[in-house]
Amino acid sequence: MKTKKIAAAMTPAQKAAIALDLGHYQEAEKLALKMTRSYPRNAFGWKILGASLIMTGRTAEALKAVENAVCLLPGDAAAHHDMGIVLYALGRHEEALESLRRAIELEHQFPEAHNNLGNMLWELGRLKEAEVCLRHATALKPEFFIAHNNLGNVLRGLGRQGEAEKHYRLAIELKPDYAEAHDNLGTTLQDLGRAEEAEAHYRRAIGLYPDHAEFYRNLADLKRFSAQDPLVGQLRRLHDKSRDETNRMHASFALAKACEDIGEYEEAFSLYEEGNRLRKGMQSYSIEQDRALFERIKIAFDPLPKVDPVPSGQVKPILIVGMPRSGTSLVEQILASHSMVFGAGELDILNELMAKHFAQGADCASKVAKEYLEEIASISPGRSHVTDKMPQNFRWLGFLLSANPEVRIIHTLRDPVATCWSIFKTYFPAKGLGFAFDLKEMAEYYRMYLDLMNFWHERFPGRIHDLDYERLTENQEEETRKMLDYCGLPWEKGCLEFEKTQRAVKTASALQVRQKLYRGSSEAWRKFDPYLGVLKDHLGIRG
Repeated sequence: MKTKKIAAAMTPAQKAAIALDLGHYQEAEKLALKMTRSYPRNAFGWKILGASLIMTGRTAEALKAVENAVCLLPGDAAAHHDMGIVLYALGRHEEALESLRRAIELEHQFPEAHNNLGNMLWELGRLKEAEVCLRHATALKPEFFIAHNNLGNVLRGLGRQGEAEKHYRLAIELKPDYAEAHDNLGTTLQDLGRAEEAEAHYRRAIGLYPDHAEFYRNLADLKRFSAQDPLVGQLRRLHDKSRDETNRMHASFALAKACEDIGEYEEAFSLYEEGNRLRKGMQSYSIEQDRALFERIKIAFDPLPKVDPVPSGQVKPILIVGMPRSGTSLVEQILASHSMVFGAGELDILNELMAKHFAQGADCASKVAKEYLEEIASISPGRSHVTDKMPQNFRWLGFLLSANPEVRIIHTLRDPVATCWSIFKTYFPAKGLGFAFDLKEMAEYYRMYLDLMNFWHERFPGRIHDLDYERLTENQEEETRKMLDYCGLPWEKGCLEFEKTQRAVKTASALQVRQKLYRGSSEAWRKFDPYLGVLKDHLGIRG
């Protein structure tokens, strides 16, 4: 009776707030709607309504509620925070960041705002800014397991896998049943070559959340299936019952890998097609965007501009470029096995600089080269050479070659069908690979890439070292010596034993680069030859 009297004495606002705190979002929404209809200037009612709609994923409906809350309570940090969440979900990213920054200005001790701002910056690829925000969040609230997990994501993106592992483990220590952190820890352990530990955490994530297909896809990339593996049946059931497009997409890639391993190639191809079709539907990509970009790049360097040279200083960059899955990770692992080379992995530095300066055309080359070299120098742990293996840096080579006489470019080439097929069957979480989800578009992109590389060779003769992947597998020492000579590096036998080099590798090739070279890897696509007519036709390959 006492509880009923207390409940009866509560105001609608109190009841709504308690319902929201308890996760009873529909009840909170119902109470908040009643308040705002009766009292349209009831700011608290709009706040509760907006928060309820956000928590139930109805962000478009939440916009009016959070706008009213901010209008009525311009000094309320929580209202600005909710506005940021809604705006980001609606794709209004810069406005969202501003709303969250305003929330933090109003209430600096607001760990949730620091966390969400950091997570948004991470998703937008602004990793250094994201790290600052997430460190604030974890400092303000050390038990904030979500922020530790998000900080792990940022640190992994920055290539600091050891630190990332620490924060994922902290998140799991704080919340042992945190499936996402187990999965993320698995990917980091895989980067570090600790496959057995990685598999254990993937399986732990699956045990905690058995309907989440992304965990299965990560595990599938790590293991080899047999026809008797019970996981194959689990994947079939998960794929068949997945109605959410994202979940079905991950299930398609995972089951495709299983079917390929057990020799069911027709089914595997169909599943790879389905996974890519779903992935493509989540993008807003047109190959015309890249076609126009490549033409703008060529126009900027035709004729070759006069550019003030920028010396490298003590740290010399080696860019490893080409198509994804063409051997860039292997080449970097070989170079990183040299005592004078630091393998920095796939760096976003050049992409970020070009996004900022490209509008100036080739006139920005000196500025881009100067800023790029400063960034490279800042990450070198005392080595004289630093590799950057972002494959699509091939687009920007002229901006460095014209301004820096010491930059070295290694261009990896592999059988075109092998390259394109390997891309098609690989799930890439990174943005910027919109061409990868359709075999026809991929072939068109491949031909555009070759055309641009030929353009760079013509403009900068002798400045780019082409390395053929197949020749490397057949004549490892000879090709490695040529590459080291080109880079100005003395011979070191350790480069032939690259699989022994201990370093993090954050690409789809993380496991392969820890194995000895073997011939014939570029022939694996032939198992799918009957289904690749469209790809071969558009590559101009017959037979």
